[in-house]
Amino acid sequence: MANPPVRLRVLLAAVDEAAGDALCAEIQGTPHVRVVGGVWQADKVAEGVAAFDAQVVLLPASFPELPDVAVSQLRYTTPPHAHQVLTAYQATLSTPPTQHPSPAVQRPPAAPPVTPPAAPVLNLPRRAPTLRLGLWGARGGVGVSTAIALLARDLVKSGTRVIVFDAPRRGDVALYLDGTPSDQPQTIQGIMVYPGTPTEELVAPYTAILIDGGRERGNFNARWVQVTTPLKENELLALVEGR
Repeated sequence: MANPPVRLRVLLAAVDEAAGDALCAEIQGTPHVRVVGGVWQADKVAEGVAAFDAQVVLLPASFPELPDVAVSQLRYTTPPHAHQVLTAYQATLSTPPTQHPSPAVQRPPAAPPVTPPAAPVLNLPRRAPTLRLGLWGARGGVGVSTAIALLARDLVKSGTRVIVFDAPRRGDVALYLDGTPSDQPQTIQGIMVYPGTPTEELVAPYTAILIDGGRERGNFNARWVQVTTPLKENELLALVEGR
């Protein structure tokens, strides 16, 4: 079986941008997959593959057949994980190439056209979407760390796997969770608290990623919200529902 390249360049196709964001969040958990772009219309897929030099395109099962797209097409019914994308891509590479007959004195009759096999469909169990939320404030005292701690507590009570990043490394989040600030990752009340900024490898096992950005908006792929005044309970709930 042939091995996929170290960084598989993947183009995402989805019915709309929100679905594309959810798909992107699911498959960016490994260094072997890199999302190079996204398209939200079937007639834009071929153009996107060429523009982003993609090696494989993920297509919703509802999209029509796209014979003009030359790269591997993997269809999904629910957002796949990165390792499932790699496995499906490997399966396409393992298909042996068509053997052409050697030249003969008399040309044999033309072979009937071969219908290519349908693109594999990734029938996966439905999973809850991943919450990626970063809060930051232009000044101190607006309750960024307090809001992150409250959200983390509520989410872990519902059975969600939560990781909190203390980007400025001040230790405030650990204090608000009734823990002790540390320069090492630690679990407090079932919540993983990590001092520093997130990476895709660190967040892969979690379904809720909360980032205390302090006074800076981070660059991590998350929904970033600037906090200007302490958030009320209904405003915190709105942040979670806006996942």
